[in-house]
Amino acid sequence: MLVLIAVVVSVALARSLSELNLPDLQLAVAPGGAVVCMAVTLLAARFVVTRRTLRSRVGLAVVPADEFDPSPEAVLRFAAQLQRTRRRVRGWLDKRASAVRITLTNDHAGRLAYLIEAPAQAQETLRAALRAFDGLELRDPD
Repeated sequence: MLVLIAVVVSVALARSLSELNLPDLQLAVAPGGAVVCMAVTLLAARFVVTRRTLRSRVGLAVVPADEFDPSPEAVLRFAAQLQRTRRRVRGWLDKRASAVRITLTNDHAGRLAYLIEAPAQAQETLRAALRAFDGLELRDPD
């Protein structure tokens, strides 16, 4: 929708500039108008891509066993693998929507549970990072 509005504004701006008979003014305003049109188009694209990424987010519940005690090196490896979930393409367009969110809560039995939420395309990377730990139960959040 915003892309359509950006196109309409761009066409209206181009028509109004083409109707002016001041060649010097057109030469001065045309580059500025092009920059404004590109900025509006990029902002509209960022809005659309961010909304799409937010809609595709998935959750995962991680319940550690009572004897779960990872080493500091394992925790650092897990953090490094979480970093890989960042977007490689269009990274700046949906930067906030592609964040990994971790929430501490409890499950129905009263045990500690980590709710991890990430974009759908990062789910396999997240599961692979969690497989490195023994004593974790992975489930869908309820």
